[in-house]
Amino acid sequence: FDLVTALSVWTHFQENDARFYLQEVARVLRPGGRAMITMFILDDDYDHALKNGGPPAGARWTFGAPCLGSSQWLHPEWATTPEQAIGITSSGLSSLVDAAGLTLRETHSGTWKNRNGFFFQDALVFERPL
Repeated sequence: FDLVTALSVWTHFQENDARFYLQEVARVLRPGGRAMITMFILDDDYDHALKNGGPPAGARWTFGAPCLGSSQWLHPEWATTPEQAIGITSSGLSSLVDAAGLTLRETHSGTWKNRNGFFFQDALVFERPL
């Protein structure tokens, strides 16, 4: 495929599922093909929002509880099951991308981080290398 999209899908995957399905995305993309996937990325923008005026988009979007003991995949304390909302640390994202053999081309912070943006979640563009 030339393009794969997944909006508000990876925000519900625990680590093993996220890895499996991103590898499947890589498998079905032609060389040079791209994927646009949204996630909650717990990066510097997220940390900055937490330190300056409280949690991003309210306390609902503070990710502090580990998913199945992972230090890279986290969910909010309110979630009765982790799959209700899962965020991934920057290092978890790097590991995820490397394991899939993709290149992360663009990252657009979501409005959930109290930033201007075009989507609530973070939008990422991946590419399968030539």
